[in-house]
Amino acid sequence: MSDHVPVTHVIAEREFENSAAEMMARVKAGDSVIVTEDGVGVAELRPVRPPEIRKRRVVPKSEALRAFADLPPMDYARWRADDDAAFGEERLDDE
Repeated sequence: MSDHVPVTHVIAEREFENSAAEMMARVKAGDSVIVTEDGVGVAELRPVRPPEIRKRRVVPKSEALRAFADLPPMDYARWRADDDAAFGEERLDDE
């Protein structure tokens, strides 16, 4: 599972120095903040994930099924046609 948190705010270093408390409140609320110097990112502030999530390596089947429940059904024929168009029709088991 990724530690990625979408960046929700970009702020110049000088502005950050004047509003650090506000930026920390944003991070505590789940936002991610990039601090820039001369328009170049120099720091990223993001929430720390709870240890039980950071250490987890396996997603329970029930959680995975919930995460994918709203996806449309797979059209295998279309997938195969797209795959063949991109990579050719040769299969490993065709040898």
